[in-house]
Amino acid sequence: WGWRVVRALTGWMHRRPLWLVGERRDTAQDNGAALFAHLRRHRRDVRAYYVVERGTPGWDRMRPLGRVVAHGSWRHRLLLWHASHLVNAFDPDVYGIPEAWGRDDYVRHVRPRVGTRRVFLQHGVVYRDLAPVIGRLVAGYDLVLTSAAAERDWIDGRLGYGDRAVLTGLPRHDLLVREPAAGGPRVLFAPTWRADLVVPSYREGGGGPVEGVEESGYAQLVRAVVEHPALAAALERHGAVLEVLPHYEARRLLADLVDARSDVRLVDQEREEFGAVLRRASVFLTDYSSTLFDAALLGLPVVAAHVDPAFEQAGRPHAFEVDEIGIATVVRDVDAAVAAVVERLDAGRRDPAADAAVHRFFAHAGDQGSAARAVAAIEAMP
Repeated sequence: WGWRVVRALTGWMHRRPLWLVGERRDTAQDNGAALFAHLRRHRRDVRAYYVVERGTPGWDRMRPLGRVVAHGSWRHRLLLWHASHLVNAFDPDVYGIPEAWGRDDYVRHVRPRVGTRRVFLQHGVVYRDLAPVIGRLVAGYDLVLTSAAAERDWIDGRLGYGDRAVLTGLPRHDLLVREPAAGGPRVLFAPTWRADLVVPSYREGGGGPVEGVEESGYAQLVRAVVEHPALAAALERHGAVLEVLPHYEARRLLADLVDARSDVRLVDQEREEFGAVLRRASVFLTDYSSTLFDAALLGLPVVAAHVDPAFEQAGRPHAFEVDEIGIATVVRDVDAAVAAVVERLDAGRRDPAADAAVHRFFAHAGDQGSAARAVAAIEAMP
């Protein structure tokens, strides 16, 4: 009742739209940060605030833009009682609210009274079947951004969003401009995570690996790439470095699996944001991470090691097959993955056929207009 009284006494705050933008509670390096930066630089007429935990690298990164609110603070709670839009790269009902509130309480008691619309910016291209997680009957977002026609059609039909799925490109795509790699070429290895091998950070006591994970196929993949003699030889020949970029949920797991050496480096995302690491890469290697689409848009040679049949099957049916759209070299074992990486490292560029494939798949490739289209789509919501 107290907050309802506060809302009534501050009624002037909801006379015009108010957007609360964010990502995970402690991050500012994905589509939320990219969209908010665009708003502060080009659309200051939009009343938007970025929400992130105080004292984190994300807080320090966003503060100079202004209108940054500490996650869980009194001000954050007040703004939630007036927010017209909750705009997030992850689940707004989880990451956009104070932990003390709890998702169910917010969904039942706050959101319906305020009438907040939820915008899912996404944190990658959806090509696996995520209906049990983000389907309309499960998540029910009011707007979902997409990056390609094939993805939009999939989210429209399979996930049930219809015209709530809009083709804009992702705001972070605007930042994909290559940077020279100081100190020689860099191979970026960015495997995704496995939900059965770590306790997700959004669960109590989460963030760490489960027991026995070191014997898993995932652990064997990571070690096989990092310790592969042919890759080590190529790195030495080119004066290159292998940078290993853990998924947010697998940071502690990869810290246990990757032994640093002069030509191997584990990226610390608390110190370096994903986009900066990607922009300085020369070749990109992953298993199933959707960041391969960012790498392809950036112009990098992309190798996808599809070596986990169980993981693949769990994500079917697919919106499309990565090997069929031509933006990446898809292989089925580690030796072939390393051979493909070495071939691209030796060539110094990607296959020109991949350039054409990227432009066929992404209508917006290279136009730096995704954030502006996202803002327009949000403003056009009924």
